[in-house]
Amino acid sequence: MSIDVTTVKNYLKLQGINIELTDDELEALIDFEINQIEAETGRELKITSHIDTEFHFNTSRMEYNLKHYPVTEILEVSVDNQIISSENYVVNKDAGIIKFIKQLPPYCNVLKVDYTSKETDNWILANVQPLLLDMIKYRLNNTPLKNVASVKEGDVSVNYDTANSEYTLITQRLKQLRMKTVTRMI
Repeated sequence: MSIDVTTVKNYLKLQGINIELTDDELEALIDFEINQIEAETGRELKITSHIDTEFHFNTSRMEYNLKHYPVTEILEVSVDNQIISSENYVVNKDAGIIKFIKQLPPYCNVLKVDYTSKETDNWILANVQPLLLDMIKYRLNNTPLKNVASVKEGDVSVNYDTANSEYTLITQRLKQLRMKTVTRMI
């Protein structure tokens, strides 16, 4: 992935945050936050292996829509345990569609596709990197008042607007990433 320690260090430096983390600790923090984004949004930001199994596959369609995309690599396609050569199909990796060139048997019990998928680096840079950088900045913020909604001292009480807090804005951006539609370009 194109989000690295140097990018994070430069961003934090521009934000006026001095960190005392080693590169390994910062790399672990990046991985932690990426895992958090994946869990919250359902997006695959690292290469992930999948096996789609379709029972009673309708071979007359001559195509199969993979459940996860964009596809990084097709490892194996088989029909009823017979491996289909890669010369007999084409793959639209962005849309996750396999189109068969050679006619498949008229009846197919099981179509099995072993593949990997991941969001594209361009998509990650445009949509995830700014959020990831802000999440790391927020996590490293040691200000004692960063999550305070109100402060009371004696008879004086001060309430803060939490609707625009950094945490709320990060949560909203995670929700937007989760809700961002994924469509197949057919």
